[in-house]
Amino acid sequence: MKKYSFPFIIVILCVLFCSCKQKKFFSDDEYLAFINQLMQDLNQENPHSINQSVNIDAFAERISEKEPSFDKKKLTQFLQTHFKPGNTMLEFITEGADIRFIRFYRQNDTAHAVFRTYYNGGISVEDWEFGQKDGQITINDAFSVVSGIHWSDDWHIKACSYFNIVSDYTILVDQLMEINAMISKGEYNKADSAFFWIEQACKNNLYGRTMQLNLTSLHLSYAEMQEVAFNFLKTFPQHKHISEFYLLQSAIVNGLSDKVDQHVANLNPLLGKDPIYFVYQSWALNHAKRLDESLQMLDSAILYMPQVYDFYHNKLDLYYETGKYTELIKQLYIIDSIFAPTDKDVPFFENNYPELRNMKEFNEWKSNRLLTQNTY
Repeated sequence: MKKYSFPFIIVILCVLFCSCKQKKFFSDDEYLAFINQLMQDLNQENPHSINQSVNIDAFAERISEKEPSFDKKKLTQFLQTHFKPGNTMLEFITEGADIRFIRFYRQNDTAHAVFRTYYNGGISVEDWEFGQKDGQITINDAFSVVSGIHWSDDWHIKACSYFNIVSDYTILVDQLMEINAMISKGEYNKADSAFFWIEQACKNNLYGRTMQLNLTSLHLSYAEMQEVAFNFLKTFPQHKHISEFYLLQSAIVNGLSDKVDQHVANLNPLLGKDPIYFVYQSWALNHAKRLDESLQMLDSAILYMPQVYDFYHNKLDLYYETGKYTELIKQLYIIDSIFAPTDKDVPFFENNYPELRNMKEFNEWKSNRLLTQNTY
C-alpha cells in the first residue's frame, strides 16, 4: 500500500474540518421554533435568550467594515458589555408596549423575521436577519423600517462616541439626530430648514432620506408626499416598504381613510398582516373628524391588543372631544381594572379633562380610586 506523506494527511484533515464547519441548513420550522422561544422568554421577563443569541462577532464585523479605525477587540468587548436588545425590549413591554412577530421569510438564502412594536403612541417595525454560529441560529442584525437604520448603524455611532472617533459620517448622523429631535417636538419648519443644508450630503444616505419621508408625511400634503416617495424609490428601489409606511402615515395625517386601506394592502405582503391596521384606521378617521368611527376602530384594536395602555387613553380623548363624559368615566374604571393606579393619574385627568371636575360621577370615581390605590 502506498504511504501518504504527513503534509497530505494534514490537507485531508483540513478538508474534513472545513466540511464540518460548512453552513448548516435550518428548516423554516426550526427558525419559527427559535423565534417562538425568544418571544416566550421575553413575555416571561427573561431577556437573556435574545441577548445570548446575538452574534457579537458578526455584529462587530459589520461595524468595523464601516469604521476601520476601531480596535476590533475593544469594540467586541464594548458590545458584549453594553449591547442588550433583549433588555430594551423587556423595558418596552413592562411599560405597556405590544411587541409581536408578524412575518418570516427568506431572501438571498438568508432567513428574516419581522417584528412590530406599538409603544408610547408610536409604531416601529424591525426586520431581524438571522445567521448561525457553532451550528446554532443567531441574530446577526436588525433593520428598522421606520428609521431606515440597522442596529449595527446605531451601535456604530454609540461606539464612535464611546471611543471618541469623529468622521464625516458621524458628523452627518449627529446633524440628522438633531433634526430628528426637532421632528419629535413638532418643529417641522425648523427641521425643514435644517435638512435643506445637508440634503445633498444625504442623497445616498438611507437614514437621512427616511427622515425626509417622515418629515414630509407629518406636515405636507399627500400629493407632496407621493412625489418625495417617488424620488426616494429611484435611489432605494429595494426599500418599497419604507416609502409605503410613510405614504400610510401621510394618509393618516391627512385623514384619507381610503388611502390607508390601500397602503395597508400594499404593506401586508411586504411586512406581514397585523391588527395594528385598526389603529391606523382609527388615527385617519380621527384626523378626518369621523370620531364615532374612530372609536369603533379603537375597540377593535383593543380586542387584539388588550394590554396597550395608549389605546384606552385615546378612547378617553375621543369621549371628551365628543362630549361623552359619562362614557369617559366608565372608561376610567375599566383602565383601573387593567392597569395599576398611580398617584399621577388623577391630576393628569383633571388637567386634561377639566369639564369633569364638577361632575358627581367623576368625584365618586376619585373617592373609590383612593381606596383601590391603597391596596397596591
